[in-house]
Amino acid sequence: MGMTYDSALNQTRIGFFIEWRRQATPEDVAEVTSWTDRLMGKPPEFRTEGKSDPCADNQNLEWLRTGKMPAPRRTN
Repeated sequence: MGMTYDSALNQTRIGFFIEWRRQATPEDVAEVTSWTDRLMGKPPEFRTEGKSDPCADNQNLEWLRTGKMPAPRRTN
């Protein structure tokens, strides 16, 4: 999980990063999404999926740093 507080925007940004031990099924993703929605009390502002280190993606780090939302994407 990555989290940052932006006092200028009075905003906390939280990123959940999940590493699967096997190929995730749509049901697996739905279960995790449902859990995080309940945890946060609302659905995410955006969601991305990929198969690499999320912190190696500058768009993810830019969002945590500045709040600039990356374009939705899914890579296989």
